[in-house]
Amino acid sequence: MPVVYQSHFHQTSVGQIHYETLDHFDETKPSALFIHGAHRTLQNAEFWHPLTEKLQEMFNPIYVDLLGHGKSEFTDSNQRIPSDKQIIALLELLLEIQTTHAIGSLVIFGRSYGGYLALRLADELQHRVNGLFLIAPAVSSEIISVLTGWKNPVYCFWDSKDPVVNISNFSYIVSSLAHAKLFSVGSPASFNTFSKYRIFERPDVDGTHIPEIVFTDYFFEAVTEFYDAVMSVSTTG
Repeated sequence: MPVVYQSHFHQTSVGQIHYETLDHFDETKPSALFIHGAHRTLQNAEFWHPLTEKLQEMFNPIYVDLLGHGKSEFTDSNQRIPSDKQIIALLELLLEIQTTHAIGSLVIFGRSYGGYLALRLADELQHRVNGLFLIAPAVSSEIISVLTGWKNPVYCFWDSKDPVVNISNFSYIVSSLAHAKLFSVGSPASFNTFSKYRIFERPDVDGTHIPEIVFTDYFFEAVTEFYDAVMSVSTTG
């Protein structure tokens, strides 16, 4: 049965934002907000479509177009829209979604710049967000430090050959969130101090910075464990 997407628009105080849901919400599943990266032509809500068939088995996916991307409000400027404005739009969007959909527990998936925004959202909504799944997140010690002491599941998925965000950034995450888990594609020699984490053997393919699409089986092994961890927290919390 083909996946049916529903398109929505919400006017925030900083611009109109577009997002997609599926044609039904299952109240027994966590809702998952998916935040793409910052590339205006390659990154938008539709980036996640190839993964929906399996994602919907675990989550109610919500795919958002960041301001300046996809069908969300766009400006002619080549300058990136400030992160503070993106956060305001996402916070207001989440408030809107909570009034229109049956959202139970909430997790956030973010890739690259979207991972940075996911961490900031989790800081704003620490008692509302039940877990983070970050794909090669563009982070720094400053943004990670705000979540020090946060106990909910934090999972990262990385390609050792990522040409955009180096896997060394994981050191920022684990320094403040010691329980964070890393799933990576490569070889133990590629990771040095990260070798104690889950490492998938890299197939003989060119380097990529979209491991969730190229290494789908590995990605969903990590996502399934993340889902189990989130459900465990939801059950005991």
